[in-house]
Amino acid sequence: MKDVKLEKSGRIIREIIYEYLKSRNRSVHLTEIYNEVKAKLPEICDNSVRCKHKGIDYGQPEWKHRVRAALQVLKRQGLVKSLGKGYWKFSKRKGFS
Repeated sequence: MKDVKLEKSGRIIREIIYEYLKSRNRSVHLTEIYNEVKAKLPEICDNSVRCKHKGIDYGQPEWKHRVRAALQVLKRQGLVKSLGKGYWKFSKRKGFS
């Protein structure tokens, strides 16, 4: 069963990440991004809701999976760049969609 709060939070998570990376003039580690999302959206950051797909427990909370998925969407849109080893940076492309 999917958590409704998580389902509706994708765009909000993307906006939080986009604005956070945009406001930094440096690369940011995924841990910092998790902390920012947790600070801005604590109601979805429930560590007891595990990331499970097709019956497999991946050992992390679902909200962290959503953060990583949001980063991938932003990357495909050209709004952020992955620098490897968990580091991310704002891309110079304008606009959020």
